[in-house]
Amino acid sequence: MTENVLPTYHEALVGKNIEQYIRENKCYLDKSLTVQKLAGLLGTNRQYLSTYINQEKQKTFYDYINDFRLEEAKALMDGMNRDRQYSLDAVADHSGFNSYSTFLRSFARRYGQTPSKYLRNMEEKGAASCE
Repeated sequence: MTENVLPTYHEALVGKNIEQYIRENKCYLDKSLTVQKLAGLLGTNRQYLSTYINQEKQKTFYDYINDFRLEEAKALMDGMNRDRQYSLDAVADHSGFNSYSTFLRSFARRYGQTPSKYLRNMEEKGAASCE
């Protein structure tokens, strides 16, 4: 009887804090980021990484990466003043999204409102706190 000498996806990724690596290196800002490219950066196999994200995070690779992009976009938007230093298209671009429509759809799904509605709500809260 021969033992399986290949590590499981979990064993292959033990000791690698994937989320921390992605945040610290802001890999998600790379619009051409693929599971293959990220696996190479992490020093692991594409299949192990993909399986890990699917099973442990219960997401597809792109949904997982878009979550980081959404956090970046929200941080940019939270830092905007009433003059809006960026357009929403620029926010999407600076957050790593390949397309504005993907940004809009992902933002609305995660936060329950469009980015423009989010900004309007922020402005209203800011105006209310100044009164």
